[in-house]
Amino acid sequence: MLETISMSLKKYFDFKGRATRKEYWTFYAFTIIAAIAFGVIEGLTGIKGLSNLAIVALIIPNISCGVRRMHDVGKSGWYIIAPLANILYLLSSSVPEADKNQNNTITSS
Repeated sequence: MLETISMSLKKYFDFKGRATRKEYWTFYAFTIIAAIAFGVIEGLTGIKGLSNLAIVALIIPNISCGVRRMHDVGKSGWYIIAPLANILYLLSSSVPEADKNQNNTITSS
């Protein structure tokens, strides 16, 4: 497990190649555990921003590992931005302005 994490950290800016499922999820779990650990240290010592620093330090290797994982499943690395597109769809209006009153009408029988 430690060699998988160190291998992902060595590939900090490597957006080519492939990442196995084990490598991706192990590094993802490591990132969450590191953020929690730094958050606990932050809470105990009172030093603000340690958990944010850990997340910022690990965001590039997380993205590169995700891109390599997309390559492993036969997709373009650009698919990693799909959650961003989903957030944009979530924030956009789903009901056109002209049809807004149509859904709020009450018919009497």
